[in-house]
Amino acid sequence: MHRSPADLPTLLRANVHVIAYPSKMSHILQALDNTSAFGRYQPKVRSRVRETSLEGRDAGRQSNTPELLRCFSAAASDALREEALRTAFQRVGMWPLDPTVVSD
Repeated sequence: MHRSPADLPTLLRANVHVIAYPSKMSHILQALDNTSAFGRYQPKVRSRVRETSLEGRDAGRQSNTPELLRCFSAAASDALREEALRTAFQRVGMWPLDPTVVSD
C-alpha cells in the first residue's frame, strides 16, 4: 500500500500498525531476497526443472505444466522452511520484531 497522509489517522484509529519503509532501501529491507530464502529457492527451482526435463527427455515425453508446478512446489518445500525465513528476517534486522521501535 502507498502511504497517504489523509488515510494514516484512519488506520491508526482502526488499531492498524503502520510501518513505513524509507525509500531506496529495498535492497536492505526485503528480507526474502537474501540467500537465506529466495536465494536458496531460485537455484532449487532451476535444479528441479533441469532434472525433470532430463528425465522426461530420457523417457521420450515432453515436460508439461503440472510437472513444472511440482518443481516449484518441491523447491519451495526444500528452500522456504521456517528456519530459512527466520534467518532471512534476522539478517536484515527485522526479526524479532521490536514493537518499542515503532511509536504512535
